[in-house]
Amino acid sequence: MNWPDLNVSRRRFAIAICTCLFLIGIHFHTPHRVTAKPSTNQLEIVAELPQGLEVGNIAVTADQRIFCSVHSFFGNTNRAIEVLGKQNWQIYPNSDWGKAPDASPPNWSGINNTLGIQADGTGKVWFLDNPGPAFPTGRLIAWDTRRNELYKVIYLPPPIITENAFLNDFAVDAKHEAIYIADTAGGADAALIIVDLKSGLARRVLQGSPSTVPEDIDIKIDDRVIRSGDEPARIDVNPITIDPTYEWVYFGAMNGTSLYRIRTSDLLN
Repeated sequence: MNWPDLNVSRRRFAIAICTCLFLIGIHFHTPHRVTAKPSTNQLEIVAELPQGLEVGNIAVTADQRIFCSVHSFFGNTNRAIEVLGKQNWQIYPNSDWGKAPDASPPNWSGINNTLGIQADGTGKVWFLDNPGPAFPTGRLIAWDTRRNELYKVIYLPPPIITENAFLNDFAVDAKHEAIYIADTAGGADAALIIVDLKSGLARRVLQGSPSTVPEDIDIKIDDRVIRSGDEPARIDVNPITIDPTYEWVYFGAMNGTSLYRIRTSDLLN
């Protein structure tokens, strides 16, 4: 959930998001050699985090380490954490990289604003970073969790991103060494971005397509319309995932009842 005005307890929000996204992440993003737990109708509390540490998204590595992006809408300067227990966590990857960077002067380390976080099955955790004062481009930042060191940074400058870019979530294609990004952007600027992890080259596709822009349908939670400012929210392409065979990418707008899929072979062509 990527809006700041939900009228719920922040702690309950964090617990619910942490639990649900953990289960979703296991289902959709578990590498082939990791055995997922059987589905259950009972939600399990994975972690209880303090107020102000609301979770953005979650990544689970092959060795079952749990990493979370921290939602910047609530004012926390931390950008990522590792969950160590039900009520135990630490800034991740370290105090330099796990916080917002200092924009004056610009620093190499630090994460501007990230929601998207994924584990790629090889011990790397990827962060999808939005533009900010310290870095005017988007970035994909890969951290090697086994060696505990920076692995790679891929920059996403214009025209790969637009002025209103909002790099929301992404899917890692381990078979083809690619990443597929949902750029929520806004209005007709919404698009998918394909990144070749070997070369770092990126392409922007499906901008303004009916598959990436929102339908004229309100988002409602407990019968209350979610608003952006004074208007009902209209959120473009947001959820995105890839199937276990790396053949199909599934995606859709937050506002809408339609889910789309496209072959990875077409996205990579």
